[in-house]
Amino acid sequence: MPLERTMKGDTAVTFAFVASAVLLALVLAAGRRTMLQRGKNFFANRRRSSLFDAPTNVDWWMDGVMLAVLCVMSSLCAMSLSDSGYADDVPYWKVLLLMTSAFAAYVAVKFILYRIVGWAFFDREGTRQLTDAYMTLLAYNGLMLFFVALVAVYFYLPSVTLQYVVLVMLIIDKLLVGYKHTALFFKPKIGRYTFFLQLCTLEILPCFILYKVLLEINIIFK
Repeated sequence: MPLERTMKGDTAVTFAFVASAVLLALVLAAGRRTMLQRGKNFFANRRRSSLFDAPTNVDWWMDGVMLAVLCVMSSLCAMSLSDSGYADDVPYWKVLLLMTSAFAAYVAVKFILYRIVGWAFFDREGTRQLTDAYMTLLAYNGLMLFFVALVAVYFYLPSVTLQYVVLVMLIIDKLLVGYKHTALFFKPKIGRYTFFLQLCTLEILPCFILYKVLLEINIIFK
């Protein structure tokens, strides 16, 4: 009787976890203080940033690594929710590669949208602070999702529990983004209606499109 195929025993999935663990260890070893400072800066609503807040080459390297981990771990969580629905002849690495590309495209589009909206409606300094806050949130989400995905894949976290965990993380993320938008940009002259439309365009619509894309990927590999 053939053994049931699981993500736990797949070479590509194991390699993704090992590589992500090594990258996270390097980031935390080299930039633990930087990450803590960026977390503090997220809640410091200064309209003018300090000279020490300017991004360095190390910051860009850390952002790239954390974004890569975020996209891979998000893909593994999504795959864990749909593991039983994949055809037996579909290799996990194909699903992982396609889903990771979808999440990377989502992050890139969101970053571009932040830049465009900032240039159109707000000042340069506020736009830079918003994009920095966005990258900070993504970095911390990537770190948390590593442990969530690890438990989901190797300790058989129930799908319903995983859905609730991801939903809570998503809600907290959007609340923090809304808080940052309000702290930096909410002004009486903008208006509540316009401000709400901006949040919907930047946050809700991209999430809905990403959800539809992930559903289509699952349909392809069923």
